[in-house]
Amino acid sequence: MLEDWGAAISLVYIAAAIQTVGFLVRDQLVLRALILAGTILYIVYYYTEPETPLWDAMACGAIMGAANLYTMIRMALDRRPTVFAEEDLVVYRALPQVSPGEFRRLVAIAERGTVSIPMGVTREGILPDYLYYLVEGSFTLEKRGSSREIVGPTFLGEIAYMLDQPASATVTLNEGARYIRWKVTDLKALIAKDQLLKNALEVAFNRDLAVKVVDAR
Repeated sequence: MLEDWGAAISLVYIAAAIQTVGFLVRDQLVLRALILAGTILYIVYYYTEPETPLWDAMACGAIMGAANLYTMIRMALDRRPTVFAEEDLVVYRALPQVSPGEFRRLVAIAERGTVSIPMGVTREGILPDYLYYLVEGSFTLEKRGSSREIVGPTFLGEIAYMLDQPASATVTLNEGARYIRWKVTDLKALIAKDQLLKNALEVAFNRDLAVKVVDAR
């Protein structure tokens, strides 16, 4: 038991202050590091202050600290720099809010290709099976009897994906176009486990749509 009660109380105050500061920090990794530091101080307090150490409280603190540390390691690994292929970098630049680790998981389920003959990717009134990103080249957009050619890079089929409804236009990739695509069911399964990735994709889709609206005027 600590002889100086002031030291014991100070330990609690310091732990609480550190964790409070953590809750004010936006960076998730820093937040978790501060919460872990506070947890360690609480465990020290539970061991040194009472006449008999509070083993149950220490065990719970250790379990929560270990879980927090595990998540911190995953977050740190997600943030480590990665060398991506050229076509992947084009997509990565369109998703500035995605960490390298999240992007690695995203491209891991993607398919890549180069069009040798015109290839349809969406058909008006039909729900698409894939979400496309045109890395390089052009596509033909047909809607309500009119058509025009548009140059990438850009997402294709994002409106149908976001709203889970049939495509509003027919899109055909022209010869030579390079693309990356994701099966809709696989992509939705991935983002269901990663809210940050889901939010980043929605921001990218909205920005892409805004550019298309401006270009269409």
